Amino acid sequence: VAPGGDVVVPAPLLHVPDAEFLEVARPEWVAGEGHGDRSNGMQVLLNYCFGHSRSTWSFCPTTSAVLINHHRDPARINVKLRWGDGAPGDGTSYLTEKKGFLAGANTTRLSLDYVATRDIEEGEEIFVDYGPEWQAAWDDHVAKWKNIEPHGDYVPASVMNSTVHQITADPNDRPHHSLLCRRRPFSSDVLPASPVIEEYAGPEETTEPLRQLYDDNMYRWWWPCSVVAATDEHEYTVDIHKKVVSARTAGRVLLTIRRFPRHLIRFVDRRYASDIHLGSGFRHPMVLPDRLFPLHWRDDYRRARTVAGAWEKPSAGADAARTEVTDRKFEAALREVTCGLYVAPSTIRGAGHGVYTAVDLPRVGMPLGPELPILVAFNTEVHQPWNNYEWGPDDYLAEYEGDAEMEAGILAVGVGMMSNYHPGLVNAVSGMPVFHAGLDARRDPGAGASTDYRGVFRNEEVLAAGDEIFLDYGEGWFESRDIDESAIPLAAHYRAADVLLASMLALADDDDTTPHINDNTTAALLSVLAGDHVSDPRISAALSHLRSMDDARAAAAAGGTAASTTTRRSAAWLEEHGACLDHLYVKESTVPQAGRGGFARRPRRAGEVVISARMLHTRGGRDVLRRRTDRGAGASSPADRQLLTNYLYSHPDSSVFFLPTNAAAAINHRSAGGEGEGPNVEMRWSLVDNKTQHFLHAPPEELLMEEYATVVLDFVATRDIAADEELFLDYGDRWQHAWDRHVARWVPPTDATATSAEVSAMNGNKFDRDHWVWSDAHFSACLLDGLTRDGAYDVSGHEDAVAKKHRIDDGHVGFDLLEAGATRGPCVVDECNESTETCAVLYFVGDDDDDDDRGGEGGRDRRRRLRFVRDLPASHLSFVSLPRASDQHRDDGRRFVHEIEIPNFPHVWKESRQGPRPPGGP
Repeated sequence: VAPGGDVVVPAPLLHVPDAEFLEVARPEWVAGEGHGDRSNGMQVLLNYCFGHSRSTWSFCPTTSAVLINHHRDPARINVKLRWGDGAPGDGTSYLTEKKGFLAGANTTRLSLDYVATRDIEEGEEIFVDYGPEWQAAWDDHVAKWKNIEPHGDYVPASVMNSTVHQITADPNDRPHHSLLCRRRPFSSDVLPASPVIEEYAGPEETTEPLRQLYDDNMYRWWWPCSVVAATDEHEYTVDIHKKVVSARTAGRVLLTIRRFPRHLIRFVDRRYASDIHLGSGFRHPMVLPDRLFPLHWRDDYRRARTVAGAWEKPSAGADAARTEVTDRKFEAALREVTCGLYVAPSTIRGAGHGVYTAVDLPRVGMPLGPELPILVAFNTEVHQPWNNYEWGPDDYLAEYEGDAEMEAGILAVGVGMMSNYHPGLVNAVSGMPVFHAGLDARRDPGAGASTDYRGVFRNEEVLAAGDEIFLDYGEGWFESRDIDESAIPLAAHYRAADVLLASMLALADDDDTTPHINDNTTAALLSVLAGDHVSDPRISAALSHLRSMDDARAAAAAGGTAASTTTRRSAAWLEEHGACLDHLYVKESTVPQAGRGGFARRPRRAGEVVISARMLHTRGGRDVLRRRTDRGAGASSPADRQLLTNYLYSHPDSSVFFLPTNAAAAINHRSAGGEGEGPNVEMRWSLVDNKTQHFLHAPPEELLMEEYATVVLDFVATRDIAADEELFLDYGDRWQHAWDRHVARWVPPTDATATSAEVSAMNGNKFDRDHWVWSDAHFSACLLDGLTRDGAYDVSGHEDAVAKKHRIDDGHVGFDLLEAGATRGPCVVDECNESTETCAVLYFVGDDDDDDDRGGEGGRDRRRRLRFVRDLPASHLSFVSLPRASDQHRDDGRRFVHEIEIPNFPHVWKESRQGPRPPGGP
């Protein structure tokens, strides 16, 4: 009797990783035996194993549980299946492991229990449900089955053994059978070097333990044999064959035995000829139900991480022709649309405004707006709002403009200053910046008055019209701000949230089968995960905006949890809520000494806004723009003012300066009172921006409390402007007077110090040996990323030998430049090969990890090294001005510096030159 709930029989399982292991692999050399093409391709063992319709794995019970049958009447089913405890003493939970882990186990590691569903009486047959799939397969088999009689006059071997007394030597007399001869167990199966013939010597002595162990085991006692001749009805001459056979050894004889007794010879079915090989035989595993079979063992299972990784944000459906669009073709297309780039309220809550593409970007690497000035800003003793917009100088080829006393930051006007950061959706990156000094300080009065750096941002993902542009500030950016980091998921947190989301969707959406759980249950689970039941609050935050299964499915369709936090804006929405950023583009100005200027991309009518610029204010008064190393100079000295000043807007009666955060910074000056047509744009404070209207009537102290660009200045066409016409703005009479005076007094320098233009020109001919020698104004720098370091010279230890060839000692200025850059490092050119465009260089290395105490920390006697690099691509070598030696640092009176005047400056903002006391100021 088995009470209900008791385990009737346990069944340790042998796992078979692939169904092909249960195929009948019949060797070619026995192809003529058995049923031929009508043989069953699968072993009958399959019928005794469990499987699943969506897996190639099988699990075969190793106990008497294999004898438990199926019954089609549910009322007769009296046991059910459940997973047992697995391998004794093994604490591993194999059900949760990957299939590959289980496949590596060579013994049983899983077990099924057959559990009584009710009390089972003694003598009652036990039945288990093999599953509806098995039942359907059996019903189909029965309906289609017919006796194909493949054996002809076949007689079972058991009948042959009881009825056939005389055995002939002709195997054709028994087409369906082979012969076995009894020998001592463990007799040799090695083929002899020469034929062996012996007489039968009578029964071999067998020990009792051997008899008890093997009894009449067919494999141990019985060997394949053939009858050579019959001595009489009771004795034969037989050949004994190898047991373990192959194509090479099939039919080979181990030995010949004469006078072999008939009773030690028996008939067996020929290989692959018994009923278990019938082609019409039923084959189907018992089926484990979905509730038992682990989901991750199914062949159609895709890991949640894989599913989530395949989610893609719907794109514009770019085809091959569209992906081949060049920058020139793209520029032509931009001229045909109302606007290609907008600034509008960001889809990130609380992030202010962001940048949107208004056109499809069907390939990676397309320009996001025009190539714009990159400004080097030297940090002041007062925290400036521009610090919130700064990029590191390494990525913009400007890491050597400043030094430890004048820390430099980069202001990349346009996309670089106006785009937001979404850790999970970075889709744009700065393109390769350009350093080109177009004006030469030996002949151009305007040299050093405009930046020599410029750049453009490009998409790194295919984008559709209405997508917001997101840049990568670096995940450390949040740590440097007064922001609750726990509420901001980073890229890894969004990926983890996607995996959880994919797992839940797999439970709810199971293709053509019934969902594992319904939508309400899944939504409740989603709510739990988005609450406080996920250990990492940032992962919870990534899920927090998903409230229902509709939200979850929409997130997957959008491309994941990160993508679902944004909205693709329509053209109408952008036009209503945004301001166009790309009505102008930038190229070389038509004005001598002006460098580059802004040009109209599309015609603009008089009174239309050409561009609206959010203006970034400064703090600390006029003195804050003085260069920190020139405190002794007069406040009005041009040498004492940063180059950034030339891009700032202000008023003589105010100490607050404003920087346009977009392409408006490229619009050049033309005096309204001068000769010619005069300016074609003018400045007006925005009438539609509410913050602007508020601050125009508020004291400057209130404005200075803001950390980001706040007020908006419109640049409005004063007359009709044609496409490709250069844009001009009147910078004010004071600016014009200062420029005229600068030009009148300017004389070319007489010293031999390399100008920025001369250093820039060196990069056009890197194989000129004269350029390899460092000067008082320039040096050579090499990219550090990916360099192969072939050797090292210890300058401190071998100073004389190294100094003799390369003129380098432990006090060389190259070691002082080590802290400036992480992208490029100072290096000395040894040799170059113009044909291969490669150079051999030595670059400077400070051995900060050395434990020697020669000179102490920072001492000149600290070990310093040179690394030798062969075959450096010449493209990785550049010539650079030494820190504070470029034209924008000239302090000889030959550099022009002056801010731009805003004519309609709010009266409430005007004050003494001492200015309002800024928050946190000195």
